[in-house]
Amino acid sequence: MKYYVYILSYNEIPFYVGKGSGSRMYSHVQTAKRNKSKHPVLSKIRKILANNENVEYSKIFFTDNAVEAYSKEIETIKSIGRRNLHEGPLLNLTDGGEGVINYVWIDSHRKKI
Repeated sequence: MKYYVYILSYNEIPFYVGKGSGSRMYSHVQTAKRNKSKHPVLSKIRKILANNENVEYSKIFFTDNAVEAYSKEIETIKSIGRRNLHEGPLLNLTDGGEGVINYVWIDSHRKKI
């Protein structure tokens, strides 16, 4: 299968859902190490690493169809809930899928990470 939907978690609590292929799921940790961006997901990963702990990875859906993968990503984000919308623990800033849909990130959310 070419595409997958994945969840990044810490202490079994999901904090990010994404769609990827290849090693995409693992790239967030490398980006967090190199990049000082205050993006919520990268900030969360840096805090996890600073405590000498690990990000937990899980692939939850596999397909050869990108549209199916995006649909599953959107469905999963909605079912778990986004923190910035006060619906759940996810640090996703969009509803998922291709492009930026329902993007919300304000300073008060950043402080709660």
